[in-house]
Amino acid sequence: MQIKTVPVILTTPRRDAFNYLSNVENLPKWAIEFCRKLRTVNGQHKIVTCDPEAPELYFSIRADYESGVIDMLAGPAPDRLWIFPTRVVDLPDGNCVYLFTMIQSPGLSDGKFEQQHQSLQRELENLQRHFVLPESVSV
Repeated sequence: MQIKTVPVILTTPRRDAFNYLSNVENLPKWAIEFCRKLRTVNGQHKIVTCDPEAPELYFSIRADYESGVIDMLAGPAPDRLWIFPTRVVDLPDGNCVYLFTMIQSPGLSDGKFEQQHQSLQRELENLQRHFVLPESVSV
């Protein structure tokens, strides 16, 4: 079993990053490889993925603002969700770091886990770009 934590610095206060990341509606805006589309079925969120082995997954978020924890849960059925622990932490300069931990699930090959790890790195680059402040426009 492999475990990898991927950090990304976000140029925004922790509060703003937490509010954005803990809102499931924002997932398809930054996790574009993992979540092609978000829909609600019988009151539960489902995502459409780009993975032919798991084209749809149930998805939920459990978040706690005080600790900065945003647990993301995904799986083939509501009672078979895998946890993806994440956390938003303040930095001294007023920005924050987002930490996303991947845990290799049983039956997932090392090669597939590495592909998911590389995809996560691209997704976090998308997220980082979301929080980049636009450059001042000269007149």
